[in-house]
Amino acid sequence: NSIMYKCRFMLFALLAAIISLFAFSQFFGIRLMELDAVSAILSHTKIDLSGLIGVLSKPMDTYILSVSATYRPMQTFIWWATLAFAGLNFTAFHAINFIFHAVNTFLVFLVARKFIKDNSGLFSFLTALLFGLHPFHVQIVNFVSRLPELLVLFSILSSLLLLMKFLENGSKKLFALSVATCAFGVFSKGVGNLIPFVLFFYVFSFSKIPDFKK
Repeated sequence: NSIMYKCRFMLFALLAAIISLFAFSQFFGIRLMELDAVSAILSHTKIDLSGLIGVLSKPMDTYILSVSATYRPMQTFIWWATLAFAGLNFTAFHAINFIFHAVNTFLVFLVARKFIKDNSGLFSFLTALLFGLHPFHVQIVNFVSRLPELLVLFSILSSLLLLMKFLENGSKKLFALSVATCAFGVFSKGVGNLIPFVLFFYVFSFSKIPDFKK
């Protein structure tokens, strides 16, 4: 039945995500104390309301440069919250990268299922597995300072998936969530500004709803 059908695909997606974690597990806990990451984290040590406002409203400061024009509030907020709960424990910051990599692998499977119409789910699973195990991710997963790339990818995949769901059933909540996750990527790194164009490209290239295109 449909419930078992969906459960099977969710298990496939979860399995791909778990395998992607094990693929890089040998590197977990390595204290890669990048100077740029440490200085950015320590520039937001006020764990109160004023500190939160500063995280969301000001460019990311560093001790390397006296002036910084890097405005990445989503990345800065995640680091600020991690610092509040775990202190300057780079294992915790490292774990965040691993978690987002696993989540992105899971989302790759779900997006692939939308494009690859295989009833078995095997090709979608292999697609997610190739993504999760690719050596390209070694540096991104292991360097704390590469969190923005993981956040932008999370935003692209989640906003696209939510948009696909919206085009299928017209739920305004899904559309609002798609916009929200798109904004999450825009405020994670400069390249995130391209995400709206990716979504528009999908709508005008693949959408079968003519009224929406108007």
